[in-house]
Amino acid sequence: MQLKQVIIIHKAGDALSRRCAAQYAKELESLDCQVLTGPSGAKDNPYPVFLASARGPIDFALVLGGDGTALGAARHLAPDGIPILAVNVGGHLGFLTEPAEVLKDSHQVWERLAEDRFAIQRRMMLQATTFDGNRENQQPLSDRYLALNEMCIKPASADRMITSF
Repeated sequence: MQLKQVIIIHKAGDALSRRCAAQYAKELESLDCQVLTGPSGAKDNPYPVFLASARGPIDFALVLGGDGTALGAARHLAPDGIPILAVNVGGHLGFLTEPAEVLKDSHQVWERLAEDRFAIQRRMMLQATTFDGNRENQQPLSDRYLALNEMCIKPASADRMITSF
C-alpha cells in the first residue's frame, strides 16, 4: 500500500482520540504522507470535505473511536473502496474495532502497511432504497443508504411507530 494520502478520523468530543490523531498525523507526515484529520460524531461529518479535498486516491482511513465511529466511516468510505483501520481509542464498544494496543508501536504499523504486510477483512454491507407504491414502481424516492451491520426502518413520525408495553 502506498502511504501518500491518509485520512484520520477521531471521535468527536474525545480528547484522547484527538491527541492520538494528532500524534499519528505527525508520524505519517514525517513519511511524506498527506494527512487529512477531523472529528466524526452526531454533529460532525468530515467525509464530504475529506473526499472533496483529496488530491488523489485515499490510501486508507485510520478511525480512532468505538464502533459508532467505525460504522460512520464504513457508511461514508465503502462506496469509494477506501480501506479502514478502526482502532478503539476513546470508544465505548469495540466489537468492530481493533484494541488500542494495535497502535502501541505505530511506526511498525505504518511500515507493515507500506510493505503490504497486512490482510483486509471484507465485510458485507446492507443497502436500502425507499420506493412509493407497489412493486411495479421502479423509481426510487430516496438515495441509496449503506450500513455495515444493521439498519432501522421507521415511519417519518415517531408518534406513528408501533409500540408494545
